[in-house]
Parts: sequence; C-alpha cells; structure tokens
Amino acid sequence: MSMETQSAFDMSPTPSPLTLDPVLLDETSNKPQPFKRSEPIHIQVQIRLSAPTVPITYRESAYQWLTEVLDGLIDFGRRHGHYGVIKLTKDEYQWLDDVLEELICSVGEDENHPLAPLMDFIIRLIANYEQAYVPKLTERFPELAEEGALEAVSENKQPVSNIFKQSESELAAHAFFSIGFLLYHGNRIEKAISAYDKATALKPDFWEAFYDRGIARYDFKQYAEAMTDFNKAIELNHNFASAYYNRGILKSELKNYEGAIADFNEAIILKPDHVEAYNHLGIAKSKLGQHESAINDLAKAIELNPNHTDAYYNRGYTNYQLGNFQTTINDLDKTIELDPSNFTAYYYRGSARLLLDNSQVAIDDFDKAIKLKPDIAESYYCRGVAKKRLGNLQEAITDFNKAIELGLNSAEVYLNRADAMGESGQHDEALADYTEAIHIKPDYAAAYYNRGNLEQKHGQYNEALVDYTEAIRIKPNFAEAYHNRGSLKRELGHSDAALVDYTEAIRIEPDYAEAHANLGMAKAGLDRIDEARSDFQKALELAKQQDNNNLKTFIEERLQELNNFTPQDSENKLTLI
Repeated sequence: MSMETQSAFDMSPTPSPLTLDPVLLDETSNKPQPFKRSEPIHIQVQIRLSAPTVPITYRESAYQWLTEVLDGLIDFGRRHGHYGVIKLTKDEYQWLDDVLEELICSVGEDENHPLAPLMDFIIRLIANYEQAYVPKLTERFPELAEEGALEAVSENKQPVSNIFKQSESELAAHAFFSIGFLLYHGNRIEKAISAYDKATALKPDFWEAFYDRGIARYDFKQYAEAMTDFNKAIELNHNFASAYYNRGILKSELKNYEGAIADFNEAIILKPDHVEAYNHLGIAKSKLGQHESAINDLAKAIELNPNHTDAYYNRGYTNYQLGNFQTTINDLDKTIELDPSNFTAYYYRGSARLLLDNSQVAIDDFDKAIKLKPDIAESYYCRGVAKKRLGNLQEAITDFNKAIELGLNSAEVYLNRADAMGESGQHDEALADYTEAIHIKPDYAAAYYNRGNLEQKHGQYNEALVDYTEAIRIKPNFAEAYHNRGSLKRELGHSDAALVDYTEAIRIEPDYAEAHANLGMAKAGLDRIDEARSDFQKALELAKQQDNNNLKTFIEERLQELNNFTPQDSENKLTLI
C-alpha cells in the first residue's frame, strides 16, 4: 500500500520560556531637566519548527510496545542482514506472529492507519518464510500448509498479492517510517530517529523519511544533522514547500537569517498562501534590521489570515524596535483580543506605554503579565520604573527587590532602585545601589551621574565632582553631566570653571534651557550683566517653547532683578541661586 507523506504543521513562534534583555530605562534623579534616556527591552523570539500532527494520542503502554517492536526488528535485521526471505527460528516466528496479532487488532481494514505499513511488512516476513520453508515441513500434511496460507490471507483482510507489489526493502522502509512517525509523537524522539535511520538506509530516495528525521533531529537539537536531512529531502523533492520552510526555521535558529530568508521565499514561490512562511520571513528580516520590509511580510500574513495572533504580535514587536510605540500598541491590542493569555503581548504593550510616559496604563499591563507569569523578573522591574515615575516610591522599591530576588542582576535595576531610595530619603542605601550598579557595569555613565546628584544634594561635593567627571569621561557628549558639574563648581565659588562646563553643555545640546539660564547666572555673578541678560533671554525663549513654566517664572524674576541692577549695586550681588 502507498505511504502518505507527512504534512507540515506550523507551530507558534511565541517564546517559551522567555528570554528578556533587561535594558529598559536609565533614569536620573535630582536634576533640573530630565535625563532623556530610554532603551527597549528585547524578548528573543524562539521559533519552533513545524511538525506533523497525529490526531490520536495513544496510551503509554502502546508506545512502549512499539518501542519494543522497533528494537526487535532492528535486532532481527542485524542477525539476518536483510529483511527478505529468511529461515525463521521458532522463537522468531512466534514473535512475528504475536506482533501481527496485535496489529490486526489495532489496524483492522484501515489502510490509512499509521501502523498499516508495519502490518504489511510483518505479513511479508511471515509469508516469505512460509512459502520458502513451511511446505518442506508439511509434505506429509499438505492440508496444514493450505490452511496456514488461507489463514494469513484471511487475517490480513486483503490479498497477499497486493503486499508483494513492493520490494522487501521498500516495504521495510515504510514500516520503519510508520514506527518513527508514531514514536516521534509519543515523545520518543531518539527512538524515532533510529526508526528513520532504518527507513533511509533501506530506501535511499525516501525523501519523506529524510524530512521527518530532520524535524526529529531539530527537536533533539542535532542541528547539523537536521540540516543535512532537510538538504537531502529538498534534493529528492525540490517542490516540497514545507521542507524549504522548515530548513528556513533551522537556519533562523542558527542565526543564518540571509539563508532563512532565501528558504522562506522559496516556500512562498511553491505555496503562495503559506502564511507561516510570510510570518517567519518577517521575523528573519527584522533580525537583520530590515524592519520596514518585515512589516510588509507580516502584513501579508495577516491579509492571508486576519486572525493570525503571532503575525500581529510580531508586527507589533517590529514596530516596537522602530520606536513606533502607538502602532505597537495597536497590534498588541489585536494580539490580546485574539489571545488574552499572551504574556509577551501584555509585556510589550506595557513597555510601549511606559516609553510613551503612560505609566498608569503601563502598570495595568505589567500587572496582567505578572499574573500570567509570576516568575519573570523583568515584569517587576518595568512595573517598578512606572511606579517610580508616578511617585509611588516604596511600591517601586518592592518591585525592584522582587526583580533582584528573581535573578535580574542588572545595573539598570540597581540604578532605578537607588533613585527611588534616594528620593525617599534612604541616602546610604541609595549610594550602595549606585555603587553596585557601577560594579556590575563599570562604564555606566548614568550611575556615576545619578550618584553625583545624590552626593551633591547631601553636601558630598568632592565625591560628586569626581563622579560627574567620570561620567563625562565615559560619555564625552553627556550634556547633563557638564551642566550639573558646572552648577557644583559655581556652588563652590568657581564661577569661571562653571562657565566652561555650561558652555560645553550648550554646545552639545543647544536647546538646553537650564544650561542657558545657569550660564546667565554664572555670568551675573561675575558682573557680566549684559552677557547674563542675553543668556537669560535665550533661556526664556526656550522655556516658552518647551512649556517649562517653572523655569519661565524663575528666569523672568532674574531678568527683573537684572533690569533693576545698577553699578552702585555691584557690591551687593544679585540674589540669584
């Protein structure tokens, strides 16, 4: 009987378990202008290989029996060197007869049963033996030989001649293939590979066996061997879209994204409505930074299947990488509508909302993510950042503590916990966390900067000056560090040195309103009134553009003082702070 080809079945690309890259937000504290730094968190999408489906799940004892049959047949072939006409021992004959009896009970007349090829093979082994050897033993009792032949035909419910249309090797190959098929789905992957090994050895052009063995080897993490099998399957049948698709999945796993893209494209040529090929083509392109093209492919997947949860998720993730956070939210809304238990969708929607400064709704998403997966440290970290932004400092600290407890030993989590502790008056604990952040990440400019802010606030001026300087050394274009170091120098009475730092901050960031204002204050302190007035005017213009009303009011008051200033007042310095 003919063997049916296993068809590919596309698995979800949703990662499990998740791997997150915990670099979300570096935040600074105690500063005139927020330090604008935000980096996305990345979950590495683990792509599962497609595999055939089996509609029936068998009992554990059935898989155990099938494993024993596989071992017995392999040993049988090893002893005899082939599966043709064999003179069986009494024990071998009895064993084959017992196997056949079990198969007849299971398969019956169902030619499409997964074990039908195995039953055909066992019948052939028994029939070959009986035709070659049984007559010699029954010459005195011919009626027994006739009765035995009729019984074999009757039990199989089909003419023996149909079975003999295939060679012994081909029949054996299909038998081992059917065993491998079922053992794979019984999670006996290593045994399934052994069965496929026999199938390909017996029938070297058996492309279905190479293809299925490739899937099994992928699951067994034998990636090089799986690649060889997919290559062979394609060599033997270059029109099989699923082989290209699965080889593309494997290449993606091996980070050969260019090769994966070529295979997904080939799968689409052969099967233009291959939704998963478009989906994974988009993923591979996104890995190479081809985000716009990736979005087009994911849109095609959605066009072909408007309810494709993973395509919405992957398109949302790709837009996240592009910084299109509102578009990300729109796609993840649809993902969650289709799959309310999708942890990653809540996680990234919360991250996108956080990056849009929608902290409260971000917290709602992180709450749901934590409910779905309570042991993911990054969810607590992100929720802690959102709570810190809303001023819920103790709750934020609790979340940061939980993230660290769950193993998130990142500089960012210590920096954010330090910020929260510093703002809540826990000075020593905050300093310890900043120091730990620097220990984990020695070139972490934000940690030196924030520690400098805290030290300056508490009168540790020398330490603050060292930290600001180190932040600038690590990040030479760090405008905020120049600005705050300038303010510290002015506070210490070094106005000329402060002018240099303020000027450098403005060179780096020309629209830095606070730096213009403080430059004016430093110049006013040096009685350079006209220059100070000019700096204040520039600062006022920027403050109005930026809707910074507090700074606007402050500058207007200082300008009023300057306008009332006379040379006779030179001994009485301006009340600038």
